[in-house]
Amino acid sequence: MARSRHRAIALLGALQQRLELVLSPSTLLELPNFFVLMIESRTWGYFTPTLRGFGTSASPSPPRLDADENGNRIAWW
Repeated sequence: MARSRHRAIALLGALQQRLELVLSPSTLLELPNFFVLMIESRTWGYFTPTLRGFGTSASPSPPRLDADENGNRIAWW
């Protein structure tokens, strides 16, 4: 599980770098704050767009990993 989590963190970093590379600052700012959940490792990243890329100081509540009474995992914040 630790290896899977480490790999998920690396993939989240790669996703962040790629988005910052291909999106202009104005397009990046148009994105909403969002979570990316890596299901298999139960690892998540929270992305907050800023003029200089994604912010690193956000501290949101974690996303819901367990299904609700209807079997859904999607949580709206």
